[in-house]
Order: sequence, then C-alpha cells, then structure tokens
Amino acid sequence: MEILEMITLEKLTGLDDKDLADVFSKNPRAYMAVKGAVAEKHLELLLKSYCRDGRIAGFRAASGDFEKDFYVTLNSNQEVSLECKNVQVLNTKTKGVLPEYISFLVDSGYLEEEWLLDSFKSLTQKGLVPENTVDSLQGLLEAIRKGKAKISTEFYKCLPQEYRESGVPRYEFSASLVKESNVNNIHTDTFISQFDSHQLSIDFQRTRNSTDEDGDTKKQRFYRVDEIDVVGACLFSRTMKWQFIFGHSKHFEKHPTYEDRYTNRFFIEEGKWSSDLLESLN
Repeated sequence: MEILEMITLEKLTGLDDKDLADVFSKNPRAYMAVKGAVAEKHLELLLKSYCRDGRIAGFRAASGDFEKDFYVTLNSNQEVSLECKNVQVLNTKTKGVLPEYISFLVDSGYLEEEWLLDSFKSLTQKGLVPENTVDSLQGLLEAIRKGKAKISTEFYKCLPQEYRESGVPRYEFSASLVKESNVNNIHTDTFISQFDSHQLSIDFQRTRNSTDEDGDTKKQRFYRVDEIDVVGACLFSRTMKWQFIFGHSKHFEKHPTYEDRYTNRFFIEEGKWSSDLLESLN
C-alpha cells in the first residue's frame, strides 16, 4: 500500500469532513491558501488525462520554490512551463453588486432579513449612514443602490467574515450570475463573454517576496517576461467548478514600470484563451 493511501484528512487534522469544512468557512484566508494547492492538484489530474489520451508525452511538477508549477513535454518533445493561478473572486462590496449579493444570501438561507434590517438600523443610530427609514429588505437594497458609496462600504463591514472574505458563498453567488458555468459546454470565447460586466481577472504575481540585486522586493514579485509559457486559470472562484482555461504568455501585458516584467493584474479577454491546453499553444 502506498503511503498516500494511508494518509487521510482525519489523520492530518483530527477532524471529519464536516468539522473541517466548518474550519474553512470560519477562516476564509486559510481556505484561500489551501485552494491554491487544490487547484494545482486538479490541474495535475487534467494533465494525467492528457497523458492517458496520448495528447502529451508527459509532465513533471515543480521541485523547488522558484520553478513553475508544471513542465509539460509535448509529443514534439518540446517542453513548456505551466503556471496555475486562481481567477480572482468577484468584488461584492460595490454598491452595484452588493444588493444582488445580499438578495442571494437571503434566498440561499445564509442570512435572515430581520438580521440585515437590524444591522442597517444600528449603522444609522451610530451615525455611520444617513438617517433613512428602512423597514423591508427591498427598502434596504434600494438605500444601498441609490445612496452614496459610503453606505455600501459601511454595511458590508457588518456582514459576518465568512461572507465578506473569499469563500463558498461568494463563489456560489458569482456562479449564479452566469447562464453556463461549465466551460466545456460552450466555446471558450462565449464562456468568457458571460463575465463582460464583471471581467475574469488574475492576480499575476508571486505569493512570496524576494530581493533582487538592487534591493527591490516589489519588482521581484512580478514574473519576468518569457519566464512562463502558459497560465492555467482555475475558474472555481467564479463558477464553482474546478475547470481551467489556458492563456499563452504572448498575450500578457508588460508592467508599466518594469519593462522586463509582466503586469501583476490582467483581465481574461476573448480570443486569447482556450479551455484546451494544446490549443492555447497555437
């Protein structure tokens, strides 16, 4: 028996799956850290399926901190580097999105209308938002839509942490906004166009700082031009599905300050990404 078959989540944590899910729901930042590793595992499984189908000759995972996540050997014997990134979670705190998000939380049973109304009234009593007679959920939503940005900002702070931070409720909400959440069911460009009002984006930088010869720690977080061949963007944060779209680095924009680096945040645009790794290389 292989050692991996003997290791379980219960052995690693002393918790069953429900208790562990509770830990992650109450500690969204811990879940975010784990989610990156989980995405890499799903990408590994996808690459294994490519191998089984004879679409690639093989691949290997990173063996050091500064290696790319995967190195894929094509049937032509060419090796390409592949970095795994999660798409960023939808920003739910803006006055344009927050009313829809609140409605979703109520409809899904995450929050109760009475609690929301009491929380809003407490902000009024503290003078954090203007006096406003709100006695229904619809009235609250209208107050956020028509009020100043400060109202949505202050009310968002009232939400429990598990709804403010990156986590399943926000992922579910984002998935509810698109007609087709499965990228394999439609053309990649059609899939991407569903997010035009709230574009898919990636925080494209290293998670750890290091210092270059000039002592610039900020610059070192940005990827060097030609350092990466392809990015596999995991869609789970916006679709609740562990699926990927792939983009070649020839489409990546350079950083406005550091010409030898890629910009750290870019948007996923039509015509530049594919749900098929090999198609993204063409």
